[in-house]
Amino acid sequence: MKKSIAIAAALLAGLGAYGAEQSCVKCHANEAAMKSLFVPPVIASSEGEG
Repeated sequence: MKKSIAIAAALLAGLGAYGAEQSCVKCHANEAAMKSLFVPPVIASSEGEG
């Protein structure tokens, strides 16, 4: 019984480590990566004037 609990705990710990590598935080905390994903729209100079 104790052995199966230890194995289950080890598997969950391994999945947690894998999930941390694939999480949103990895990209969303990287300012350069976020800037590379956004392309601002080109606005003609006559639009919005008046």
